[in-house]
Amino acid sequence: MTDQTGAPVAIADRVGRENWTVESDGRTHAFERDSIWRLEERFIVDGEQAGVVRRAGPDSGEASADLPGLSLPAQVFVLLVVLAGWDLAAAASG
Repeated sequence: MTDQTGAPVAIADRVGRENWTVESDGRTHAFERDSIWRLEERFIVDGEQAGVVRRAGPDSGEASADLPGLSLPAQVFVLLVVLAGWDLAAAASG
């Protein structure tokens, strides 16, 4: 994601894998998939779960994100990356 000048605001790396990261706000933020069976990605800070992005159910269009400490643009970016990944996985499986 870039700002209006084209400068990067957030960059995702290794999305879709069990462990992945987002660079934003001058830091690297860690995420991990909870389970291949659950639509949930955990936000990890100092080795502990600090937040989560989850979908209400496999057929639900509802999702929620609790990502304390991330700027609002970074939170929106993470949510969109996760939703896109789930949609791609659903399309590939069925």
